[in-house]
Amino acid sequence: MKRFVLFLFIIYFCNIAFSQINLCRMAIPLCLNNDSISFPAAVNTIEASAGPNYGCLYDMHNPIWFFFQASKSGAISLSIHGGTADIDFICWGPFIEPFTPCSSQISDTSLIIDCSYSNSFNELCLIPNADSGAFYILLITNYSNIATNVTIAQTNSSDSTGAIHCDTSNIYYGSLNVCAKDTVYLQSVINDPTAQYTWVFANGDSSFVQNPIIPNIDSTYYGQMINKVITATDTIYIGGIIAVKPLPKVKFKWVTNWWGCFAFTNQSINYDSLVWDFGDDSISLSENPLHCYEQNGIYIVTLNAYLNGCKNIKQDTLEVAVGISNNLINNFTIKPNPASDYIDIEVSIFDNHQKLEIDLMDISGRILLSQMILNKKTTLNVSNLKKGIYILKIHSSQQTNFVKFVKM
Repeated sequence: MKRFVLFLFIIYFCNIAFSQINLCRMAIPLCLNNDSISFPAAVNTIEASAGPNYGCLYDMHNPIWFFFQASKSGAISLSIHGGTADIDFICWGPFIEPFTPCSSQISDTSLIIDCSYSNSFNELCLIPNADSGAFYILLITNYSNIATNVTIAQTNSSDSTGAIHCDTSNIYYGSLNVCAKDTVYLQSVINDPTAQYTWVFANGDSSFVQNPIIPNIDSTYYGQMINKVITATDTIYIGGIIAVKPLPKVKFKWVTNWWGCFAFTNQSINYDSLVWDFGDDSISLSENPLHCYEQNGIYIVTLNAYLNGCKNIKQDTLEVAVGISNNLINNFTIKPNPASDYIDIEVSIFDNHQKLEIDLMDISGRILLSQMILNKKTTLNVSNLKKGIYILKIHSSQQTNFVKFVKM
């Protein structure tokens, strides 16, 4: 006795483009039961394997194979919607089981039931007289080579005409969407310690354990897969699709022209959103943030980039020195800070023989204003500055200090 079961995965994510298998023997069981299913179309893949008679199809790139079983005799019509892509199809049958025909029978022209090579986004596959219990093989190709979702729906009523077999006690269906670099835990729907398990994936890898683990999954797994389970009484086929979503490419650089303040520039590509973590319990959602640290130390900066629910990160380590510990620091004050019009720099111990100078800089380090400190109190007019963070550089021939200043 053989049962054909669609797959249900129990997965846990630990942190993973469409490489479809081109073989008929990897066909996915299809169950509709007056419902529809959607799945990612194959893109950038090789043609379907040589051997079958592909009828009207002159191009067989980006193939996805399905099989289904009729549970009731009569006409079966399948609507195939390609979204924004020009999709084509061919259907063979009837067969007594779905795997042996892949090696020889679908090369027979007389077994082609329906075929379309039109330039339409929508196709209709019609099986005029489906036989109850018979199997049929369906191939869908993506002529446009456009990433999209394909939807298959049974458009005839199974109550009055032909129907596709769906034994709800044995048939499971799901589409596994994961991120590149995830660790994926697969669990077979068949739990029989005496059974023989075989898993075959789109890239040709295989596993012979009941519940395999795929660490650091990559795009080569994107495509069709099948789990064959041999028990004491049954041979069970479990099929499905793994869709591996790509990660953003994360990169950034930084510059610092003063103590404690860093200007970050995002250089990432292929992302939806960003979150910066500066390692001091501060975050930013800005594209190119400026961040000033309050304490000396070693900080790990992390840029988190997100794409379709998948995350990739880039980290860098910063050694931060907020200021220089010297007498000059203890000898002056700046107030008010923040300020809107003027700031006063007061030097408590002023030495006429020591040449002091103050530079006001923007966050890129560009000097906007320079002035000599000739008295204990020096006033700077900042009314023309835009609101934001600026840097005051106070220096002599021997000492230098940087101080943050906020313009309101």
